Amino acid sequence: MNMQSFQNFTEALKEVEILTKLAEKLEKYENSYATLIKSALLLLTAKFEVFLEDIVTEYIDTINDMNITNLVLSNKLKITHSAVLLKKLMDYIEHPNKDPEKIEVFKELSILWSNEENSVSPLKIPNKFNYGKHGSKEVQKLFKNIELDI
Repeated sequence: MNMQSFQNFTEALKEVEILTKLAEKLEKYENSYATLIKSALLLLTAKFEVFLEDIVTEYIDTINDMNITNLVLSNKLKITHSAVLLKKLMDYIEHPNKDPEKIEVFKELSILWSNEENSVSPLKIPNKFNYGKHGSKEVQKLFKNIELDI
């Protein structure tokens, strides 16, 4: 992995540091201090979530760059990727003009789950937090998509 996510996070922390230093200067002004500290915390949380999403993205990109075959991929990664494909298929299901796209999804699934060794298309693994949901369960869910139980 190229660890660009770590470099981006380190750079993003500088913005949080600016807020905390500014808060220190205004510590005697209770409302200003509290507002800046809360803002720093919110910014830190947002930057950390982006960092976690970027780590998952880098991990999946690394797997995709390895061009591994369907027989090497774990069942968990195949299931997660298949779920994404099936959601895409459900988006197409009501549209007769989307038949070529439907066929491609079925072809991709058959290659992925074949007992014969095949190259697979790049994995599509969910790498984003659900909008509005935060906390340890969401972090666990994000990393469970790439087979890391934390």
